[in-house]
Amino acid sequence: MTRWVVFAIIVLCSFFLQGFECGKALPSNSKSKSAKDKDRLSEPAAGWCRTKHKPPKAAQSSFDGYCKACFKAKHPRLYAATQKCRKKICKFCNKAGDTSADGFCRPCVRARSCDVCRVVSTNVFANPCTSCNKRRGKLGATQNMLALWCLTCTTVDERASSLCRRCYKLDRR
Repeated sequence: MTRWVVFAIIVLCSFFLQGFECGKALPSNSKSKSAKDKDRLSEPAAGWCRTKHKPPKAAQSSFDGYCKACFKAKHPRLYAATQKCRKKICKFCNKAGDTSADGFCRPCVRARSCDVCRVVSTNVFANPCTSCNKRRGKLGATQNMLALWCLTCTTVDERASSLCRRCYKLDRR
């Protein structure tokens, strides 16, 4: 075959792959098929909610074809059971609630973690901050803020002050 024949075959194949037949556009019904394909792609993974919402709502995968609100209304016992299974017990304060991946509830993580390296202190007898805990208690805090305790992120003088990082910075001014 000559180069011109190979070139002509490549050009015809490129027209065919682009949706053209010898320079003519495909009929309009093929374009509507591509619109249907786009609709199928935008359908949620778990489908639409069984109840007829307007506009339709996406169903949750674990709620048997219903959205969260409809499942809660139609099956209150099952919904309560699934919510109860989500609650785990904190390793430090032993309260049931939403816990982080390492097993501590949010109030314990905020009050007992190092500000720099984010390690959570599990020491029950760790020193609380002597300056801010009365004020925090009046504002509704459930946990005492610990004084600086991390051996890798603090110096001996900082730990000896018995203050949290915020109070230590305020005291140094």
